[in-house]
Amino acid sequence: LRVGTWKTPQTIQPFFYERFVPENQKVTVYSFTNPADQKTALLAGSLDMCGTTLAHAIHSASLGQPVVVVAALCNKCSALVVRKEGPIHVIKDLKGKRIGYVPGTMHEILLRETLTQNGLSPEKEVQLMRVDFFDMGTALAGGDIDAFLSGEPFPTIAVHQGYGRILSY
Repeated sequence: LRVGTWKTPQTIQPFFYERFVPENQKVTVYSFTNPADQKTALLAGSLDMCGTTLAHAIHSASLGQPVVVVAALCNKCSALVVRKEGPIHVIKDLKGKRIGYVPGTMHEILLRETLTQNGLSPEKEVQLMRVDFFDMGTALAGGDIDAFLSGEPFPTIAVHQGYGRILSY
């Protein structure tokens, strides 16, 4: 099996797949720096499977590309983080607040869906602010944003460094 994954803490699982296949089967893991390149390699026939994002899978389906979602790659890999001692205790408390996100990512999809499911309009009732994943913790700790939605390890770093609290996975 030729498996693609990218180099993040939450996508390390493919490096352990070989432990769970029959002895006569080999798993070769290829590391990528982004999920779009994985999907391209999959569609080109260079991979048998990959751990791309839900956003790329949806985009592929909309284009009629032969991509099938079979399972989630990880659990609790994305989190909505707020200031540890801040006034936000439920998602509805985000009304009128500044939320850091990266446009075009699965985290944007998760953020918009979470807000909508909780009766908040992402366009009208919160202020979505483009913040790079690597800058989200600094922006939250410094008060530039009130919350962020990101993949690991940034939510855990916020908790362990004492400035953040997980509001929702």
